[in-house]
Amino acid sequence: MSEFLKTDVWLSKILERDVYKLIVDESSIDGDRFVECEGFAALKSARAFAYAKTAVDFMSGIRSLTRMGFTLVDTNVLFSKPIGQPDCAPGKYEIQPAIAAHEDQVAAVAFSSFEFSRFHLDPLIPNELANRVKAEWTRSYFRGQRGDQMTVATLDGVVAGFVMLIDCDDGTRTIDLIAVDRRHRGRGVARGMISHVEAHSEGFTRIRVGTQLANIPSIRLYARLGFVMDEAHYVFHHHQAEGCRP
Repeated sequence: MSEFLKTDVWLSKILERDVYKLIVDESSIDGDRFVECEGFAALKSARAFAYAKTAVDFMSGIRSLTRMGFTLVDTNVLFSKPIGQPDCAPGKYEIQPAIAAHEDQVAAVAFSSFEFSRFHLDPLIPNELANRVKAEWTRSYFRGQRGDQMTVATLDGVVAGFVMLIDCDDGTRTIDLIAVDRRHRGRGVARGMISHVEAHSEGFTRIRVGTQLANIPSIRLYARLGFVMDEAHYVFHHHQAEGCRP
């Protein structure tokens, strides 16, 4: 195995196939080729699925990926803003830290609320499987495997949305995952949850969030909240066989 090809154990379990992350940067690329192509034999397996991310202006990396059979599935854009005072009240929704009793409801919201993730945009990954990835992503928080904090918005005790956070040592809070149940959209739930996070971020100076270029509603929301785009990356997938199956 190459030092630039890493096994994604968590995603391998969910997709039920061998999943790899390919590192694409100046150290892994020589000209328009990967420096250790001979170490990528695992990608030839019939069960192999791999993904990679590269800056949109790293042309040698982009050419190297396409030469290897990787397909562009997503353009990821990253936004950030200084943490300020909350700009809206939660209304009739109660916003609070997630507890263990919320796990199944949060997972259900995650399962049914995404359509623009790289898994959903990949035509070779069934939607049911893409939904499962998001649901298990939230369950990893309740199992202590990912994330530092989760906030939920509830109405009459039922979870309507959630935001999952990762805290960084540089004083930045990253929104790792955010979703609102389709039945509660257009009511300021996402805006209320983000405002709540900002109001309870003592010791942090900046908040960051990423989304897909195809996700116009999210981009508009972040713009209204004062977020500014900092970075953009292309995301590529590689399917050796016919794609992922549930």
